[in-house]
Amino acid sequence: DIDAPTPESFAMEMERRAQLNAERQRNAVRSSLDTGKVALGEENYARAIEKYNAIQPDFVLYETTRVRIAKAFVMAGDVDNANKALAAYARFRDDNQIPSNRSDLQQARDGAIAEADFLQAQILYWQARGNEQLGLQKTPTQYPEAIKKMRAYISNHGDDAANVPIAIECIGRMHSDIGELDRAEAAYAELKPKDPPRAARL
Repeated sequence: DIDAPTPESFAMEMERRAQLNAERQRNAVRSSLDTGKVALGEENYARAIEKYNAIQPDFVLYETTRVRIAKAFVMAGDVDNANKALAAYARFRDDNQIPSNRSDLQQARDGAIAEADFLQAQILYWQARGNEQLGLQKTPTQYPEAIKKMRAYISNHGDDAANVPIAIECIGRMHSDIGELDRAEAAYAELKPKDPPRAARL
């Protein structure tokens, strides 16, 4: 006769199965995240959006994927849906406070907010100066708001060594476009110690 499982062995088996199922789910999420990143790099924006949308809110980098969806829309030339995606992400943040004991989620949110703020500033920059690749016509009335948004990004995320120099360069170019050459020179002086090659191009 086959012995009936004890309550202890049954509980252990259920725990084992739960762990296996959780691992399968984590692997599926990682696969979607990796595939979305690859698709974005390959300019397959629809696939990137599809894969990022498959990721659920309980994943630690969920908020990052919301911003990447907006980025995919922008790169596909769909600024309206990009702005809608960014607005939806902002609402998600407002509706979902992070517990004080989840430093991993807070760190991920901080990174996602920085990425979202920079993308919003870039959208205004491309709208102001025009961007043929994205199908955007030059809109001079956007210059003040674009400059303001880039400046706010630098103020709020000054420790971002990757994007702050780009933001300063964008500011310099916009000031130059509208004839504010003294402010363009000030941007050059601000940029030079941070990124000499980029300053030289400015």
